[in-house]
Amino acid sequence: MVEEWIAAQDRTAELLGIDRARLDMLQKRLRFDAVAGYVRTGRKREAMRSFRENLDAARSPQHAASMLLRLAVPQSLFDWNRRRKREAAFRKYGRLAI
Repeated sequence: MVEEWIAAQDRTAELLGIDRARLDMLQKRLRFDAVAGYVRTGRKREAMRSFRENLDAARSPQHAASMLLRLAVPQSLFDWNRRRKREAAFRKYGRLAI
């Protein structure tokens, strides 16, 4: 999905008046922010690569540290949290019958 966003930005940058240097910086930040999504979906290898390649796009040292912390959290914890939220939603709204 990240590459689709970047391709869309490439296609529309000129129309929006964004120069190449600014666009490159925005896309680098987008790739760094994508680390969280990669980790959440269990794609830690991609997350680590994106973290390393785009670390200089972190908004602050705290931002970089929070992404590094996400990388350190075991996938089982993300899976547990997803199940916990799903079960809470089932209790609140019920199950959908198809």
